[in-house]
Amino acid sequence: MKAFFPVLALLLPLMWNSCDEKTIEAPVSEFQLDKSFELALGHRGECECGGISITFEKVLEDSRCPVGVDCVWIGQVKARLKIKTSTEEQVFEPSYSLIQSSFPSVQIGGYSVMFFGLSPYPEGETKIRDEDYRASLMVTKL
Repeated sequence: MKAFFPVLALLLPLMWNSCDEKTIEAPVSEFQLDKSFELALGHRGECECGGISITFEKVLEDSRCPVGVDCVWIGQVKARLKIKTSTEEQVFEPSYSLIQSSFPSVQIGGYSVMFFGLSPYPEGETKIRDEDYRASLMVTKL
């Protein structure tokens, strides 16, 4: 009987954790090749061509200088995107600042994914809610 309680103490947390794990699918929207589109944070975009999908996983940084505020630095945005093709999967963490002369991009599985930035642009002291973020992207076939 004494051996039962230590074993139970080890097993109970494992059982509770397994009950809490739920696979939540990201909401899906379709996009077209060679056309810019916006993808909401936590959403997955799938190409009508069927060859590539992109999930906007996280905003890693948003230090852009808000409209109406004087800043020493113009700031930048950085996002985490998970890109999947039929042959590859890759995490892309593009960053962008208004002073850059080109947009970050990545090539994967015969496609090029270009990141144009995040919207909305910050204003004053108002904090942007996670559900309001949109990544601006474009996918082209190589």
